[in-house]
Amino acid sequence: GGEVLRGILPRKVQMLFDFNTVSENSQLSKLRNVRDLTLNMLNRPDFDWVEGDNVKVIDTVEGDCSQSGNYIARTVHMALQTPWFLHHYGNGRRGSVIDSERIESGQTELYGNVKFSIQVPCSLKEAALDQFSGKDLSAVLEYGHGLFYSREEMMDATFLHRMANSNGYLLVAADWRGMSMFDLPILMKVLLADPSLFRATLDNLVQGFVAKMTMLHYVNNGMREASWLAFEGTDGMMKVPVDENVEINFYGISQGGILGAGYNAMMGVTGLLKRSILGVPGTPFALILGHSADFEVFKNMMLLNFYNTRHIKILTSLIQMALDTVEAGGLLAPPIGETIPPVLIQAGYGDVEIPVESAHILARSYDAKLLPGRARDVFGLDVSVAADGMEVPGPRSALTEVLYLKEDEETRLGVGGFNKVHYCVRQDPGLQDQIVEFIDEGYIVDPCSDDSCIRYQANC
Repeated sequence: GGEVLRGILPRKVQMLFDFNTVSENSQLSKLRNVRDLTLNMLNRPDFDWVEGDNVKVIDTVEGDCSQSGNYIARTVHMALQTPWFLHHYGNGRRGSVIDSERIESGQTELYGNVKFSIQVPCSLKEAALDQFSGKDLSAVLEYGHGLFYSREEMMDATFLHRMANSNGYLLVAADWRGMSMFDLPILMKVLLADPSLFRATLDNLVQGFVAKMTMLHYVNNGMREASWLAFEGTDGMMKVPVDENVEINFYGISQGGILGAGYNAMMGVTGLLKRSILGVPGTPFALILGHSADFEVFKNMMLLNFYNTRHIKILTSLIQMALDTVEAGGLLAPPIGETIPPVLIQAGYGDVEIPVESAHILARSYDAKLLPGRARDVFGLDVSVAADGMEVPGPRSALTEVLYLKEDEETRLGVGGFNKVHYCVRQDPGLQDQIVEFIDEGYIVDPCSDDSCIRYQANC
């Protein structure tokens, strides 16, 4: 479908022109100022994390490691204090907006709570108890959840538990404030009644970003002395052995990859986040929404107030101008003056929830490379030799794609409907091994060297 106009398929056009619409300062100053104020507070000489004071254990759930298929020994639900910059409707309410005066004056005396969860795999418990099958804690993996869900998604991710248990990873997650299940009522009001309220969504995302940064500061600086990292043994409480150079990594899937791309870019100067894995991500949101099967319900709601879908497209484009504050498209717009941690992007052809073209835009924003075993070339992306130990470290950032033949053809023809591509990418054994190598060694290997990552159908 699509009439050819001088060799161009209009439905495939991603950009017709490019010009500056906003300055770097007006686009990013809010996020960067809130980040820097928070970081200054956390790095004060007199600041320290004190369990029971500014960080508390709310609940601890013990797992049964003897049960087949269970890989988590302990889940700890916690809350900590973080500098707070929202006001109007109340410091904790989702309709609140950033207090600009507080940012400009450098005030960080107002604090709020961020709730988060930590999962300790069975292999870490076994190491604490000096069991043969145990593993020292080798890395921390922060998980970013999907659209309008919560950190509970981490607790349901068996594939992630298995990976953490096999490799000695500590799992940690907080909600994407602004885009979690608790923010859905605000978004409904934005779509049905008051689009201007989207400012609250954006400001809550900004607050959520720095709240997650505060959480990582605690994990990085207070983890070794934490009570929840010890287990009852024959000689009393025995601590989980922790490697000397434990690094914090981020793994976001779907919305977690979309927001995670901006989060990763923001976190570079903090030194808290080493690298990120972005699963089935994309940018910008406006493009994703217009081509996602998930958008149908929101589109039908918006048509109650708009005459046609063209009006919806205009609104989503205006919203995108605000979202550029927290998305990779805004944070990575040249010139880039900050250090950006490397990323591994994983996507799938035939994805009806986040179009693969948006992952290509994200990859170009990060100057990611393709690997020799790629199924297809991608416009604007060069091919780099994959990592092969220290002598050949490989690309700093890369895009790996799985080609699902059946779903890809159906998507291109506009037939089919819902499929499992969005969920099978994270389950692919080769791509999981690539993630482990990236976390453990910092190298990006090529999981597609033998079969170009071509699969007939997404079955997972």
